Amino acid sequence: MSNTCYEWNIYEAWLNQVPGIGRQKMKRFCMLGMDWRDFYLTGEESLCRLITEAYRYTGKNVEIDQKDQTNQEYDLPHMRGFGEKTIQRDCEAIVEARGQNSPECLYEKMIQDNIHYVNQHRANFPQKLREIPDSPYAIYVKGKPFQTVQPDQADQTNQADQTSQAGVPAVVAIIGARMCSEYGRYVAHQMGQAAAELGMSVVSGLASGIDGIAQNAARLAGGEVTAVLGCGVDICYPSQNRKIYDGILEMGRIVSEYAPGTLPVAQNFPPRNRIISGLSDAVVVVEAKKRSGTLITVDMALEQGRDIYAVPGRLTDPMSEGCNRLIIQGAQIVADPVETLLMIRDESLHNITLKTKSGKELRHDGHFASEEAKWTGKNEASAESDTFGESGLQGEPDAQGADETSEYDTAGEAGVPDKKNVLRENDSTGMEKVILQALDIHPKSVQEIYESICLQTEISLSQLQNKLLCMELTGQLLEVGGRYEKKYQTTCIE
Repeated sequence: MSNTCYEWNIYEAWLNQVPGIGRQKMKRFCMLGMDWRDFYLTGEESLCRLITEAYRYTGKNVEIDQKDQTNQEYDLPHMRGFGEKTIQRDCEAIVEARGQNSPECLYEKMIQDNIHYVNQHRANFPQKLREIPDSPYAIYVKGKPFQTVQPDQADQTNQADQTSQAGVPAVVAIIGARMCSEYGRYVAHQMGQAAAELGMSVVSGLASGIDGIAQNAARLAGGEVTAVLGCGVDICYPSQNRKIYDGILEMGRIVSEYAPGTLPVAQNFPPRNRIISGLSDAVVVVEAKKRSGTLITVDMALEQGRDIYAVPGRLTDPMSEGCNRLIIQGAQIVADPVETLLMIRDESLHNITLKTKSGKELRHDGHFASEEAKWTGKNEASAESDTFGESGLQGEPDAQGADETSEYDTAGEAGVPDKKNVLRENDSTGMEKVILQALDIHPKSVQEIYESICLQTEISLSQLQNKLLCMELTGQLLEVGGRYEKKYQTTCIE
């Protein structure tokens, strides 16, 4: 960076952190072609004059007056409500900020903390974010900077090379409720992990629940993750997601429109949501109540022209009411996480051929050229294992059950249990496997579980109740209102 550009960045970043100077005012200062260093050094009287000129700037160097209020040719909207009091208040705030921190000290502190100040005019400002309504004037990026494909690169390289060399993967926003169900946790984990395996980037808000689970799964699978905060990028919010926050910085980035040190307050989060959807190619809603903050992001995504996908749920589940309603209103249904992600990826990358992290070729139809069963659940590794990778997430049993020669295959051709394979109550490990296989994501009563396993076991109803209690105490099951469900260990928060 040249000395001139460096100085511009220093003083511009300083002004952007002055309380009360938001994106709209920064855009107006920029459109007047102000020299940021001169703006910082100018006297108070000249400063007020410059601020007045900027706030009343219309895009044609014409000051707004009562006669011109109906002029429709202005490139910028009128700054209604920015009167003399606002001008005086902002002038005083800038003068006060001069005496607190020097631009050089603030900028050096950001560099030391690996925080990058990126305005709309920089090449590494995300193009998708630049094009949304009410786009941020600048963002703060902690961790891996954004990269973009330069026009000359597009002419010299093919599409597949652009994706791998320029580091601009398809981006999916995976969002949902903070207080999510086990079903939501499971789907969020699968979506995040699958997105990483497909070479996609995951963006979300680092919130508790769906957001953090999806991001953590993508991170553990080696994918690129972007977390957008409603506070400064140097503040981990919520604090219990500190491990995810630190992990994201290893391969991804933390992004915010707000200056470092800005505390998380409620009013910051709705504007934050437009950046989440703005960075993405599509938005997937895993779980949401009828009245949910997640739906604010959906509204903004629709305004930005993004595709919306929703995970369906049972009619009786409050946590799925918002998703079901989105589907009624036209959102696309997530019937299978991988198929959905492939649709998003192919739409974004124009059906190009990608390479997975393992080096296996993935065609646009979603099948591995050398390992077609990768996502079908039929490969031996997934059939024999109850967990997904490092995260410790317990996997769903194969729909076909165990292998035909398995010790626990109890049904013959006529559906009659083979007596030699009927489990006794004292076969603890085998009994637990059968119980877990009888459970799906949705809770079941003791009677429903008993009816599912009665042909495979000699356990009585009372013995089953004791076994379920033991499995609950050891963390394998959750009991909710007298019904049991698997506990999926996603290691989202520790």
